[in-house]
Amino acid sequence: MVFPTCISYTLAPEPQVAYTIIRPGIMSRADPVAGDPPRSLALADNGRDLKVTPITHAAIAKLCVACLDAPNAAGSTLIAMTVQENQGEDAWEPLLATVAPDRRAFPSRATTLTESRRAAAVGGAVLMAVAAASAALPVALAVGLVRFITSR
Repeated sequence: MVFPTCISYTLAPEPQVAYTIIRPGIMSRADPVAGDPPRSLALADNGRDLKVTPITHAAIAKLCVACLDAPNAAGSTLIAMTVQENQGEDAWEPLLATVAPDRRAFPSRATTLTESRRAAAVGGAVLMAVAAASAALPVALAVGLVRFITSR
């Protein structure tokens, strides 16, 4: 399955959950159009980066299926893109053979929830302050205008 990146913060601390997170490039439904240079498949694991490139839904679907037969893909975050022909592979299996599980430490669920609550509280307070200021400004302008008109 293709999961958003943020799910790794929820699943990674749970050792009983075997996850594979796939971060695809620019998803497209169609195969490359005539005249486009031929492309090969590329895969990076453990937070490594690849240049963002187009990749078809079909290619990602094949990767999802191939991950089911690649036990070393469990517990990993994969970046899937295409590269120039002959700089990658024609199939996912050789790339998956070299994949390693994530090695970075993820925050605990308690830490993530605490940080989320703190961010929501601060964001909420800021939004309320902006809303109050926005509501007070027209009233202050109206009062000032009335005083200006009546003082003449």
